[in-house]
Amino acid sequence: MAQKIQKTNVCRLLDASGIAYELIEYKVDESDLSATHVAQQLGEDADAVFKTIVLEGDKVKHFVCVVPGACEVDLKKAAPVVH
Repeated sequence: MAQKIQKTNVCRLLDASGIAYELIEYKVDESDLSATHVAQQLGEDADAVFKTIVLEGDKVKHFVCVVPGACEVDLKKAAPVVH
């Protein structure tokens, strides 16, 4: 019997909002945690995989950045928003 994937708080929020989604399980490679590596494992384009980065600032306590897997957050551009 397959093990059931544990739902995260984000899954619970999506459920409560009636938003459809699919959980896809993949093996975590501790030597390469990049989104591009995950995309390769899943057979997806890196731009179809998104990473979520949470920044902490002065003006805005928590600021969430969602970027395509192959991209990086420009902290200099984000700084005026969070500080």
